Amino acid sequence: MDKNLSDRLFKAYRAGLLRPPQAKESRARQFDFLFRQVFWLKIPVHERLPVWKSWRLSSQGLRESREGRLDAALATFRDCRTELETRELSPAGRLLAATFLESAHAYFEYKRGEFDLARARILNAMEADLELERDPDFSLLELHRIQLAQNLMRIDLRAGEPKRALVLAGQLLAYTAGLVGELPVHHSWQGERLLARAPRSPRRALIAQIANDVAQAFPYFPAAHLEEEFLANARIEDYLDRPHVVHEQFRLWLLAKQAFHQEDRDRYLQLLLEFLPTGRTGIQAMWYAAVIDLLALCRELDGGAARDLERGILRDAGKWSHLPAAFRPLVGLAPRDDRRPPAEPQAVRFAAPQSLNGHAPA
Repeated sequence: MDKNLSDRLFKAYRAGLLRPPQAKESRARQFDFLFRQVFWLKIPVHERLPVWKSWRLSSQGLRESREGRLDAALATFRDCRTELETRELSPAGRLLAATFLESAHAYFEYKRGEFDLARARILNAMEADLELERDPDFSLLELHRIQLAQNLMRIDLRAGEPKRALVLAGQLLAYTAGLVGELPVHHSWQGERLLARAPRSPRRALIAQIANDVAQAFPYFPAAHLEEEFLANARIEDYLDRPHVVHEQFRLWLLAKQAFHQEDRDRYLQLLLEFLPTGRTGIQAMWYAAVIDLLALCRELDGGAARDLERGILRDAGKWSHLPAAFRPLVGLAPRDDRRPPAEPQAVRFAAPQSLNGHAPA
């Protein structure tokens, strides 16, 4: 690495670090908005309050689970099921109550270490979603199923099955990007039909969420060769020279990661020059992971320009905002044995749409 290339890389890194935050794509808000429209359209007026009450109790049990108050959470979930048994609901109303109740209860099972039960409840929620999807107006609930599949990936990570988790991650990313038509978990995926109906923005946000999880899993299992496992299942050939992708930053990060492992340094550094200036908004973990890979290459090269680049980046490390805990030991900000657990299942997404929580329907 000569000084000119070192300077360009540092400039690209600084451009991304200092890039003003863009409006962050929130899959939650976008999904909530779309879902709310369907809810008002499809659910009879007299069912809205009972369904909403079930969502409120599901959210309460979820919150209690997150706080470690598992006895209270179990009592809340029982109250919710008892309440539903006393109500006469249409099939759609009962399924809408069930999918979010089972999702929330899955987190409870996860918190008490019952990973198989957590997986079973997630699959129950996915089955309720699928029944609803038979009505084209509810087709967007496949996005919820993809989110639940991501939580299966996160449970696998916590249960000590990282290779299975990363294989699923690669498949989830390929499916959400429209590169494959099926997933190995659950069944009856919409494939191209979903792509024709679902807005790109929620899909982009899902891709970023999954890829950020992947980036944080790598340093937590350093001996498991997860990067190689993930790259082998990410359908990288479909991203090569592809003019239109759902998430361009993810494409660049993935191709750079591949070039890094292939020791194709010229291609790797060229991809970094494109990727780093795009900034961190929505892709914090991916972006920092790319910088940490660059630091590793600088140490390997051990030339004057490479050492200067490494020192320049590390001078900033203490000021990096929102640096994931898994990366802190890699830049000297925590002891090397300070291994934090990989990401939990996304508790906030186990519950009902946020736009209806706390606001009873008319």
